[in-house]
Amino acid sequence: MMMRNKTLATIIICFICAVLLAGCGGSRSDGSDIKDKADKAKKNAEVANKADKKNEDDDVTKPAEEDEETEDTEETDRVFAAAFKQGRVYNNGNYFVRINDKVYFRNILPGSMEEGAAFGEFLNTELNPLNCPLIAYDINTYEWEEIGTVAGTGALYACPEGFLIAETVPDMWDAGCTNLYDPVTKEMSFYCKGLPLGVSKSGRLLAVEEYGGQDLYTVIYEQGDEIARLGGRDIYYEYVGFAGENLIVMLRNEEDEYILCSVDENGNATELGMIGNADNGYGQPKQLLTIDDQVYVCIGYYEGTGHFLSRWEVVRAKPGIRGSLEKAVDGADVPSVYDYEGPDPDVPVIYINETGDFDYIDHKAYVAFMGDGERENDLLYYNEVYDECVLAEDL
Repeated sequence: MMMRNKTLATIIICFICAVLLAGCGGSRSDGSDIKDKADKAKKNAEVANKADKKNEDDDVTKPAEEDEETEDTEETDRVFAAAFKQGRVYNNGNYFVRINDKVYFRNILPGSMEEGAAFGEFLNTELNPLNCPLIAYDINTYEWEEIGTVAGTGALYACPEGFLIAETVPDMWDAGCTNLYDPVTKEMSFYCKGLPLGVSKSGRLLAVEEYGGQDLYTVIYEQGDEIARLGGRDIYYEYVGFAGENLIVMLRNEEDEYILCSVDENGNATELGMIGNADNGYGQPKQLLTIDDQVYVCIGYYEGTGHFLSRWEVVRAKPGIRGSLEKAVDGADVPSVYDYEGPDPDVPVIYINETGDFDYIDHKAYVAFMGDGERENDLLYYNEVYDECVLAEDL
């Protein structure tokens, strides 16, 4: 049942969801874009009504059996498969996933959140996988509906058939699996062993992390069929992300060398180049960008039990080209546009600015954050060109 938000808290939460995954947005920060969206939705409705009337006037009809046969297929394709084909899936593999003009997220129940969580990651829910409502929020009408309930842990992973949901059994070492939830039939089915790490751009490929005895594997599935298994005794492939249909991973081999690798959609792995070894520290991949035919990986190096950032860098490489890795940016050379402030500084967010050069900022686009200084009581976000925009004032 469709419901309009009735409390201020719910309005703010749903509005944040829309901003987090807007994927289009402009540079205006005065709130006028809300009115524009409402006007656009009204105009779209008027156009649709005119089109329906024209069809009636033209007496355009279809066989009844064809309508009944394709109704469910069209609904699924419109929301999932067609969205992947059109490139209208945003922020996949996160807590809020936008498909076309709807934002999907769990309404996580208080009982499923951790009482205490390292680094403030209360939304993991790994130890308390309760059933939670799955919500679809329309960014044009500002309405939401509950489209089912899902258990599991962590983020949502969209694919052409629905959502891939992680599920774990508490206190069991290797009791992790991935289930497929179909929002049309509202049915959950087993998809594969292992917990999901990421989905490729097309939605066909899924990377999971799977325990096998004492070993940890990164496994790639294509629509439920295993096509590659990476890892083994004293070898570990850490997930970095998907660049199109290429999986980017960081290999740690028996010699404690750290090597950036790509794995194509056929399961063929290529060593792109060595990042470091046990002598100069282990680099943790923090961000992946794909620009033209190259990938850029921002890597942070951490020290001590406090996990303090000591240095960072950006490397680039061409997937599938052995030895193509080279350093693109040394964090020590970056000008003071990014200041390490606060008790726990981390690597900056990298992006390409309007002149085609690297630039740095402290938050990802469309992720809400509290301001500082004169804006310390304001909730802000950056749009797609990294202009600072106001989401809510004087909270």
